[in-house]
Amino acid sequence: MLQQQLSALTTQEIDARTLVSKRLQELVNASLETLEAILSDETIPPVERANVAFQILGIPNALAPNKSISELKQLSQSEVAEKVNKTIAAQGNASTSDTKISEFATVLTTPTVLTTPTVLTTPTVDSDKQILPITFIQIDNFLNPGELEEALKIAFKNQKNFGDSMVYNKPTAEIKKYRQSSMLHHKHYLEFADFFRQKVLATLPSMLDQLKRPHFDVTDISIQLTAHNDGAFFTVHSDANTEVTMTRTMTYVYYFYQEPKAFSGGELRMYETEVRGKDLFKRAKFENIEPRNNSIVFFPSRHLHEVMPVSCPSKRFEDSRFTFNGWIHR
Repeated sequence: MLQQQLSALTTQEIDARTLVSKRLQELVNASLETLEAILSDETIPPVERANVAFQILGIPNALAPNKSISELKQLSQSEVAEKVNKTIAAQGNASTSDTKISEFATVLTTPTVLTTPTVLTTPTVDSDKQILPITFIQIDNFLNPGELEEALKIAFKNQKNFGDSMVYNKPTAEIKKYRQSSMLHHKHYLEFADFFRQKVLATLPSMLDQLKRPHFDVTDISIQLTAHNDGAFFTVHSDANTEVTMTRTMTYVYYFYQEPKAFSGGELRMYETEVRGKDLFKRAKFENIEPRNNSIVFFPSRHLHEVMPVSCPSKRFEDSRFTFNGWIHR
């Protein structure tokens, strides 16, 4: 009898251990999925991605423990990647996920197209409800004539460097259902990108005052150059409705194109947005914003919006609707 009881206890213990082991594996898999999503988001500075990766993988952060935050932000991607590799090598055992560590090094050293917003599917109903009113400001003559000309030169001379725009968390084969446009990475216009970021930053205080929104400390301003030609569009989406994109606070879109204007459409449609828990719904009320040449639009990143279809009969790249667009991060 005693032997049967001991045998039963042993079986229960094995079952319990199996259950715990299975749960731990599920947690590990979830952590790695989170890691992969963060490492794929170039709007998060390389140093911050490295720190998050170290925490998830359980590796001590040895990037530069004696450096200040401002000094860390000056590290290049290659410098971060080198420190990551040295830290991992010092551990002597990367059994948690050799594949993910390898991908991490690749993300840090290979320039990629900036991450784009999640396209929302039909959300679930939640009892909590909040209405986000249509909120935006459009400023004309944002650049002087010389600066506008330089922006056009950057677009035209880099035509071959534009690639298909991406949609965060969408398979490549499905992206064209949600978005059609082309994008140029800011590595092709670093000096102008820095100038443009500073101009956006200088405009921020007065813009927030006019929109009656609270001021905040800016941690980063991302930028990308996008071209919309014949048939281009971007379906309804939010720029900041995931954990990875939650630091995006204000979105900006600067419109420019050569004149006379050779396209039609391409309006930015802003929706009154209903919030139910973590989900967003577009409401019937909307407002179309004309993409006026040399104007910039600012709006809260979480609000639902879309780019209406563009018609460009010539289909010439030079006749496209161009934008510098990105997010101001808190």
